[in-house]
Amino acid sequence: SDLTTGSLPTKKRLNERFIEVQKMHLTALAIGINEQENWILVVEDDAVPLDIAFEKIHDILNTLPAVNTFISLSAGAGLRRTKSEKLIRKLSIFRVKPAATRCVVANLISIDLARKIVASARLEGVPNWLPIDVYYQVLLRRFNSKAYWTEPVFFEQGSETGQYASELEQIRK
Repeated sequence: SDLTTGSLPTKKRLNERFIEVQKMHLTALAIGINEQENWILVVEDDAVPLDIAFEKIHDILNTLPAVNTFISLSAGAGLRRTKSEKLIRKLSIFRVKPAATRCVVANLISIDLARKIVASARLEGVPNWLPIDVYYQVLLRRFNSKAYWTEPVFFEQGSETGQYASELEQIRK
């Protein structure tokens, strides 16, 4: 609900599994930065690519400048495109203002933005009460980043659709 309203959650420490998801995302960014590519693709363990996913990602990589940009490749929180958000049909993306995330099951992050996120996490720490989706959203706004969502989505969350459970879901059981 915090994603849909743009609100911050209450400052209550997250369950350990959510803190682990924060660490996994930030570790993925740190590894991606070392690869010295323009974009970093981060995909959670239960992400299911749709048939169009990699063709569309390829189009984005070859068309969109990798400058201070975050692209949510999956759905989440019931968030959809509004009439005022113009779809870039060739890329199947639209810009979201103010910058916002959906569930971060799969996303593309420009390397310059990834560097800012990782530096902020190292210098200031990561709030143990902010889920990674909301943490990213706060930083996107702080860094005046460009945020895009895809339509249609490129990835589904397998643990939500019932296609399979994530590794974290298996551990919890």
